[in-house]
Amino acid sequence: MVQISETNSLEKTVNYKSSKIQLMKDGLIFTFENFWQCVNVKTDDYVLKDVANKINVQRKKFFNFVEDSIQQSYKIRRYLSNFQLVIECSADDSLSKDEYVKELESLLDESKRNLKSAEMLNKQAEEIIDELININSELYKYKEDIQSNTENIKSENGDKFNKTKSNMKFSTFLRNCGVAVFIGAGALALAPYTGGASVVIGSELAEGLFVGSTILGTEAAIFAVAGEVSRQECSSKIDKLREQLEKEKVELSTNIDKLIEGLKLIVDTAAMLMVYWKTQSDDYLVYLLNKANEAKEQQTIESNGNIDGNGQVGDSSSTGSNVKTPENKPLFRNKPVVRGINKCLKEMEVDELYTKEFSMEIGVQMVKYEMMFNRIGM
Repeated sequence: MVQISETNSLEKTVNYKSSKIQLMKDGLIFTFENFWQCVNVKTDDYVLKDVANKINVQRKKFFNFVEDSIQQSYKIRRYLSNFQLVIECSADDSLSKDEYVKELESLLDESKRNLKSAEMLNKQAEEIIDELININSELYKYKEDIQSNTENIKSENGDKFNKTKSNMKFSTFLRNCGVAVFIGAGALALAPYTGGASVVIGSELAEGLFVGSTILGTEAAIFAVAGEVSRQECSSKIDKLREQLEKEKVELSTNIDKLIEGLKLIVDTAAMLMVYWKTQSDDYLVYLLNKANEAKEQQTIESNGNIDGNGQVGDSSSTGSNVKTPENKPLFRNKPVVRGINKCLKEMEVDELYTKEFSMEIGVQMVKYEMMFNRIGM
């Protein structure tokens, strides 16, 4: 189960109960649609486009994970059949001791492989969930940023706003420089007629300075006026862009909320599959591996002469008589043990992913959505 915490972030909580295949099938089909909605989000926002790409990466991993899960379920089903066959062979003595030992060794190897595969699939699901939770956190952070300040919006309008704001700063600088130069030029032009410097430099030079200063003052005035006009134009553009960003913020927030909800539903289904493989490995496959290992060890002891085929233990320190001990009966002839194994096998068969109804319908849906993603280049 995945839930939204009070801090508005996705959190993983796993309930270790046997999963229901019908619920899982419906959840997977719904998850494919949620992936489509998340990846195919209509937006010009750079952050959401990047998020959509990240979700699509996890979508591909998830599709591969589902396919691997179905294939592994086929292997486990064959493994369960082999396990039942070995138990039957033990009961009716249809195999020689050497053949029986080979079957036990094969069963033990198969048990190890299936356990390792189930653990890997569980880990694979967990990694996908972790990545989706990270994306979810990124969305929450971005939503907080744009809510606090629309200038944090990363889009074409956001770029225009930042560029216009920068132009306005330059226009303000140009205007201020023009005003300062104009004032300075005016002071220089008046200097010959205010005494002091005019006495020293002479009348001809003073006249030249006056003309030059007048020209400089005129140029400065033009810069000042142009800078002010540009600054006012930028200010007007900024006001319009700010209005557009406010509207964009509302649309962005709605899209972010949809993505967050979609991710939550996807993670719910991924967690269900993670629980499935956790249950398969921890509750079932470990148990069957232990029983296969016990049977193999017991057969090894028998081959060494310490226990016979009927479960009689030979004591080398005794007078040579064998004592029957029920607890040392060959494992796969021990009725309580066999009942426990059969119960485990039946419970595993209830939740098989390989079944025709499940695998075919999920396979068809995966092909359908894969084609849809290919059409949009994802």
